[in-house]
Amino acid sequence: MLGSPIPEPGTYVLTGPEQISIRQAVAVLSALLDRPLSVHELSFEEALACFPASTPELCRRSLLETLGEAASALAPTTDVEHLTGRPARTFSDWAGDHVAEFAVSAPATHGDRG
Repeated sequence: MLGSPIPEPGTYVLTGPEQISIRQAVAVLSALLDRPLSVHELSFEEALACFPASTPELCRRSLLETLGEAASALAPTTDVEHLTGRPARTFSDWAGDHVAEFAVSAPATHGDRG
């Protein structure tokens, strides 16, 4: 539900209350799930190749640029509070409330197949 009054149309930068890198987010999830998780860096080209072939190039590039190094460089804003009427939550608080959705079985590797 939107906060009151309805905000002006425009561009908003939605962030949490803190800057957090992908590595920091993975460390939070690793602690919450009580299992080791790691980050495997891909080149931009390798990451582009992970999308289905039918994904438009503009969408692939836009998503990767949004999730890349620039994402952790964004300074926190108050735009979430402006739009919702509530302050943004930390990644740790949000992930803790959704830990069940993250707690899926790890995929089998070739070595796990009898």
